[in-house]
Amino acid sequence: MDGTFLEDENLMGSGGLLWGHRGNWVKGFMSHTPGGNPFASEARALRDGMRFAWDHGTRNLLCESDYKGLIDIINSGSWRNHSSNIELLQEVQNLLDLRWQVFLSWVPKENNKDADWMARDSYSGPPVVLTTINSPTPEL
Repeated sequence: MDGTFLEDENLMGSGGLLWGHRGNWVKGFMSHTPGGNPFASEARALRDGMRFAWDHGTRNLLCESDYKGLIDIINSGSWRNHSSNIELLQEVQNLLDLRWQVFLSWVPKENNKDADWMARDSYSGPPVVLTTINSPTPEL
């Protein structure tokens, strides 16, 4: 999962991919919305990705993000100290509390390029809540 923020346009984008346990493509998602900031865009991508995985029946999830600060804040429980993003971070915690196994892991940016591409490509259309991608595009 990855989030992007376009400061000049004041837009947040998110994107991510679901891979099967053998590394096969399952589905992808992307969305963008007005407002936010860089941290909120990453938190929103995490929330959207977890919700997307849950809604598609995933019950064991390895969630990878290239934003180490967010992963550290969620894993340590210190997200409650981030008042400017408290509602979004509470939604992430609520998803973590569902009956499933979720592991949050940091990956280097170069290992997250497909999710980054999806988040950036989300700006190509009108704002949407979430678009499902059923098969990989040639860029992936």
